[in-house]
Amino acid sequence: MSNRFVFPLQKALDWYRQILTVEKEQLQRILGEIRELDRLASSLERRRHEELEQLQGASLLLGRDLIMLSDYAALIRDELCRMRNVRIRKEARLIEQRQRVASSYRRVRSIERLEHRRREEWIRACSIEENSVASELFLSAMLRQASERSGDPSSGNLGGEIGGD
Repeated sequence: MSNRFVFPLQKALDWYRQILTVEKEQLQRILGEIRELDRLASSLERRRHEELEQLQGASLLLGRDLIMLSDYAALIRDELCRMRNVRIRKEARLIEQRQRVASSYRRVRSIERLEHRRREEWIRACSIEENSVASELFLSAMLRQASERSGDPSSGNLGGEIGGD
């Protein structure tokens, strides 16, 4: 047995973990883009509302002010409509990206479970091997002690008898 655990799919696991990290970063980027779109849409709505309030608070209204406000409101409506369309596309990408993250996560978890199972098997095999070696050492020590006590010539010790006739 080797002294340390070696998982044969470690490179694949590392690669899948990197893919998962990239996919998560992509997901965060898309979420950030959607938040930014929402912030911009909110800002446009707020500016349109402020313009309406200023117009309503004005003591004198000219026709050109109303025309400019109408043009400005149309411009904001168009921009909000464009932003809604962009947001819808980003939400579709978000759903797709979440599926990619989930798929990558499942792949990583699957290989991690395999690694865990292999590590447990390796630990059990090491334990069995250590127990076997310990048993053999214990038995050989017991045999050596028994042969030393009995004066067995096969042990290499004559039991204190030196050339005795």
